[in-house]
Amino acid sequence: MWTDPTGQAWYHWAIAGGIVLVAGIVTVATAGGFAPAAVAISNVAMGVAAASTATTIAAGVFIGSGVVFGGALMAADYSSAKGFADSANWWTVGATVVGGAYGGFQAYILDKNTPKAQETIQKAADSVKTNQTGAVSGTQQHTQFAKNVNAAGNANLKTEVSYLNGKVVAYGTPGSVRLDVVQYDAKGNIMAIYDLKTGSATLTSSRITEIQSAVGNSSVPVIEIKPR
Repeated sequence: MWTDPTGQAWYHWAIAGGIVLVAGIVTVATAGGFAPAAVAISNVAMGVAAASTATTIAAGVFIGSGVVFGGALMAADYSSAKGFADSANWWTVGATVVGGAYGGFQAYILDKNTPKAQETIQKAADSVKTNQTGAVSGTQQHTQFAKNVNAAGNANLKTEVSYLNGKVVAYGTPGSVRLDVVQYDAKGNIMAIYDLKTGSATLTSSRITEIQSAVGNSSVPVIEIKPR
């Protein structure tokens, strides 16, 4: 193994880690926040494109570089500071770059061949934008929104699903929470939940907690969707 005679090879770790960090920052920036970015990374890891091509590729770069960098960390020598520093070299940096490039390329291919769930949902929301306000208008928007999402034909998106204690229940079940859109993976696991907000309404932390409690998953991303 190549060893830096000065014992200052830590900068190789810094460069490789910086590549992963930048990819993560770009993913957050293009996705529009940490929660959407988490969904995007989860989607790409599961073989589903994110809301935009840029976010999909950024997530792919993050995953690819992160896997390589994580592998290097696992193989590092932790017996001493010098041993850890010497565990990285330009091969570590190069491998991280290659891993990111490969992940980005695979994400690009994925983007061209799979439907974008969040883009589908946002388009459905945009199509129900109105200047009308009030409860009746809000109900009408939610109804049409669900129809638009269903019409998109994405089998991984289910609308107006009611949950109670982590299980799907019939609409109107006492204590249940009805969700506007639930995104599932190929195995039926919840990947993200989208909550349509109309007018001046916003997604509150208490509503997020209520939704997560209903589905039995305190870490599932709950994302606000507003007509634009």
